[in-house]
Amino acid sequence: MKSKTSFSDEIRCLRAIPELTTLHSKFPKPTYMYKILLMYGPNIIASEGHIWKKHRKIAAPTFSEASLTILRKYRNNKLVWDETIRIVSDMMDSWGPQSSEILINNCVQDITLPVALMVISAAAFGRRVSWAEESMVAPNHVISFRTSLYTMASNMMLRLITPRWLGFFSRKVRFVHQCSEELESYMLEMIEERRLSLAKGEEYADLFSSLLQGSEAEEGDERLSDKDLIGNIFVFLLAGYETTAHTLGFALGLLALHKDVQEKLYEQISSVVPKDTIPVYEQIHALPLVQATIYETLRLIPIAPAIPKVAAEDLTLPTMRPNGSIERIPVPKGTIININIQALHKNPRYWPDPERFDPSRFLSEYTKEAFMPFSSGSRGCLGRRFSEVEAVAVLTMILSKYRVDLKNPEEYELEGLTMAEKREKVLKPRIILTITPCKLPLIFTKRL
Repeated sequence: MKSKTSFSDEIRCLRAIPELTTLHSKFPKPTYMYKILLMYGPNIIASEGHIWKKHRKIAAPTFSEASLTILRKYRNNKLVWDETIRIVSDMMDSWGPQSSEILINNCVQDITLPVALMVISAAAFGRRVSWAEESMVAPNHVISFRTSLYTMASNMMLRLITPRWLGFFSRKVRFVHQCSEELESYMLEMIEERRLSLAKGEEYADLFSSLLQGSEAEEGDERLSDKDLIGNIFVFLLAGYETTAHTLGFALGLLALHKDVQEKLYEQISSVVPKDTIPVYEQIHALPLVQATIYETLRLIPIAPAIPKVAAEDLTLPTMRPNGSIERIPVPKGTIININIQALHKNPRYWPDPERFDPSRFLSEYTKEAFMPFSSGSRGCLGRRFSEVEAVAVLTMILSKYRVDLKNPEEYELEGLTMAEKREKVLKPRIILTITPCKLPLIFTKRL
């Protein structure tokens, strides 16, 4: 038997991807790579087989538009939109009415991560937090929910690799472990509180309540345990918080680099959202270029650059050679196969002039199978629509009021560089758990 091999250089064409994303029993997820996500309990992302099916049966209707009534779908998406607009409005108010120019030294840390955290807190957990509000510590707790949530979302790797006793020697390790315990306690309390409320017939539109209702509707072993619920809540938090925040950070940086695209967005937004008014959810379908900008950002910089699979048996996969012929590659059992999302998204066969930042390519027909920022098939990202609505709301709100520019663009020395080189120099994307922007200083200038 051959040793394990990576076919990441091969899996960048569309021929193999349908088999990899639909034949789950033959190409399961290598769950050992996702152990970090089991910190709070079993969940839909870090599972396979029957356990995954059990979790998906309950979790999928929470997000799936197809499984929701028109009214429920509208309520869920509108909640995400309204909370996002409220939070971004709070942020702008904190800048002050007289400030015509705002310097943000770290766009991700100071804007997109806090916004994403507050949206998740409100729309997913039903806990509203305002931008200026000081974190309130609940009874029987020593750390606030907001601080616990932010600390764990930002320090998950540190929590995983450090034993608790190390906290005797490191204040930060001690605090991270304390936040981990506090967050688990908050989530357990939320489960009990929401169970009591639902038993009284009270209705909630947040995702946490939908997940709990889905579980309560099942019987016996098909229900999710409290540990399962907490595990899923946490991965929904992580997936919805960091990935959306990083995408928005990259999008704002790209728009600062591409002034022509930014102005086209402003023209569309101002034609839909009257001056001095707040964007409403009902306007989202009249803003296709904003959605296209999010997609183009994800095409150029997919937050998850690769999707791993493992061959459950000796198999073959089709691939297209440069001359257009199809050949099947032998894949021995145990082989780790990476679907190279970055290569797929820049394959000129599907994306003409692939290094160009051009959101308009998503306004006409494109090869949908060649666009996989949310994965694909039944293992695709359940929170995709949540993230899309939030991202469109953030860009619409900011760009309707402000122009976005790089701080001191001359310091980047961009003259003579290709657009790909400019992106690399300004955004400096790096991989931690996902692809992350660097510290990105931006200037927001109020539009008159």
